[in-house]
Amino acid sequence: MGTYFLFIALVNMFAVFSDVGVRGSVEKRISQGMDSGEVLISALCIKLPVLLLVSIVAYHFSSFISEYLGGDLIVPLIIIFILYDISHLQIKRIKANLRVGETAILYVTHKIIWVVFGMVFIKYGLGVRGLIYAYGLGIIIQLLLGIMKLSLVYTHPTINTIISILNYAKHNFLTSVGRYSFDWFDVLIIGWFVSNTAVAIYEIAWRVSGLMILISTAISTVIFPQISKWHSKGQIQRANNLISLSMIWGVILIIPAVFGASVVGEDMLKILFGDEYGAGWLALIVLLISRIPQSIYMIGERCLQAINRPDLSAFITVFLFLLNCILNIAFIYAFGMLGAALATAMAFALSSVFTLHHINQEFKITYRLKIISYCIISSCLMMVSIYLIYQYMDVLNSFSLILIISTGVAIFVISMKMFSDVRELVRETINMGVVE
Repeated sequence: MGTYFLFIALVNMFAVFSDVGVRGSVEKRISQGMDSGEVLISALCIKLPVLLLVSIVAYHFSSFISEYLGGDLIVPLIIIFILYDISHLQIKRIKANLRVGETAILYVTHKIIWVVFGMVFIKYGLGVRGLIYAYGLGIIIQLLLGIMKLSLVYTHPTINTIISILNYAKHNFLTSVGRYSFDWFDVLIIGWFVSNTAVAIYEIAWRVSGLMILISTAISTVIFPQISKWHSKGQIQRANNLISLSMIWGVILIIPAVFGASVVGEDMLKILFGDEYGAGWLALIVLLISRIPQSIYMIGERCLQAINRPDLSAFITVFLFLLNCILNIAFIYAFGMLGAALATAMAFALSSVFTLHHINQEFKITYRLKIISYCIISSCLMMVSIYLIYQYMDVLNSFSLILIISTGVAIFVISMKMFSDVRELVRETINMGVVE
């Protein structure tokens, strides 16, 4: 699994540097009302030469990349990163047309194809290559479905459109590099300093913790075109309310996971992935903590881009990209995969502070500190309850694990419902239309 995760990290790295911020620029310009076909063709005029250049450079260093990955995978690497880049460009077009919900089926389909065909390919002896081929097949299906949802309309590129895309992309590129550093740079460094086994253990912990950020990811995706639209029309108060609600939900849905993982984290990793993955339990807890400031950063950063301030987002990202790189190299060398988790948590914490500072210059954010305190109280009650259950029940299989986690979730939800402010938050969110 370590080789697979390193391969995906390189796919994402090449996709970021070959994109040069164009995908985000396409989403912004189309959401502002520019012609979708003209923006797409103009964007491809920028991207295709860069894709070719990155592919040539990657092939030139094929021996080094193969040695790093532990196998000759340069050809599938180049093919998959090109397909990945074009597929996600089409997804950005769909999102920009305020059809964000339709992109969910594309992501889900990719995951299903990867799981199903990955199992088939492994069964027939392809090993890690089977997982890689299944990932590539999923990207192809994702691209074809994306084209079916929003057809490619041929038109001529224009110099003005290309310049408009580049003006936004030059800042968005730095933001994209920053996002990549948070998602994959630590994996690359662990693979360099530690081992492929440590890569697999850390990446599993990262992905498990990532389940807690799904809501924030969805929120940051959905609010971009909406905030962009409201801001351009001067409807600032509506934007204020949406941003405040988005941030509070992103935080209170992660806090109980931190408390719960402190009790069941090690057993959960062992039961679901194997005994060797239990070594990642401490990294899992630190990563879950890091998801709290990450949630704030993600939503705030997308808001800055939505109001056409990618320069602010880029400034924050460049500083934090450098900080994240330095911390990861130093901490991973000293503490292994736990160091990667600590470096990530520190970088996200600083990023959230800087992001909130700039967001508050444009919007008036309401901080629901009382609700956060209620969430901490409910999470403590849940943690104590789970711990007491542990004293009388052995966690030996997935069924008992699910039973304990479900009990903890029920205790947390019931406890939260006891507070009137929390009930009012739910009603306010429903009225806003964030939760249907």
